[in-house]
Amino acid sequence: MPELFDKHGGFRRLHSFTLATIVQIEAQGKAFEETGGFSERLTAKRIKAREKDRPPSPDCPLCGKPMRQRKSAKGDFWGCSTFPECKGTRPV
Repeated sequence: MPELFDKHGGFRRLHSFTLATIVQIEAQGKAFEETGGFSERLTAKRIKAREKDRPPSPDCPLCGKPMRQRKSAKGDFWGCSTFPECKGTRPV
């Protein structure tokens, strides 16, 4: 197994590399928190494009938030977009 430390400052180089890597990872983490990752942004754009062609949805009778059209074995219905916190439904 190779030694991680040598007599010519190998530890310091390893240490500075590690610190630089940590700083870079922290900066990327902050950018991810501010803008979201690629998958999150792509999902948001897909949802926005999908909902652009739909007629506006009714408001939930229980909480007032917008409803989403859902499907079940019994047929289509409107369900609250905040499900499972709110269980409001309406027939289509």
